[in-house]
Amino acid sequence: MAIQHLNAKFAGTRPLLINNPQMADPLNEYKKAHAALTKKGVRRTEEDYAEIGRIEIKAKLYFDDTHGVYIPERWVTAALCQVSFTTIKVAKAKIRSSVFLAQDKVPLNYRNKDRVKTVADIVGNPEFQHKMLLPQNGVRVPKHCPIFHDWSFAFDLDYDDTVVDFDDVKVLLHQAANYGGFGDFRPTFGRCTVEVTRD
Repeated sequence: MAIQHLNAKFAGTRPLLINNPQMADPLNEYKKAHAALTKKGVRRTEEDYAEIGRIEIKAKLYFDDTHGVYIPERWVTAALCQVSFTTIKVAKAKIRSSVFLAQDKVPLNYRNKDRVKTVADIVGNPEFQHKMLLPQNGVRVPKHCPIFHDWSFAFDLDYDDTVVDFDDVKVLLHQAANYGGFGDFRPTFGRCTVEVTRD
């Protein structure tokens, strides 16, 4: 086995929607706050609806004090696995065991990033908010998620060249970026270009 290295730089061609699935956990603090408001049903006030939107924006972010808004490593691994067999005839399991990002959190660059120091800076700025009317239980309901424009991110990647070579990984990254995309509601959102270079 010979581990090789490359660098990948992604640049968005469509806005990026982020959707951290943490509210799937019934014990999650955001889930509890969201449930307390939604269970009010027809008794919800305009402020309740506004607060539901704010909770959804907060909950769907990937954010910490070190990286700010970030991309989780599993986004990239999942994107490569999704296209691996149809593109280069390598099974998902082999990709998972032979291609590794050097970090588990990849900082996101985006338009007006300099205005964001905390989650509150995103929740309080309409530029970073996207609302959709989505089907749920036979009706359409408003859902909110964070959105980012003019975005980019970069990372170093290690790969086992006895399983995939540089050209294989480059093809996978291009396929994932241009046709699959990242984030939520892809490929309508989250499509990008990628520049791949060897170390």
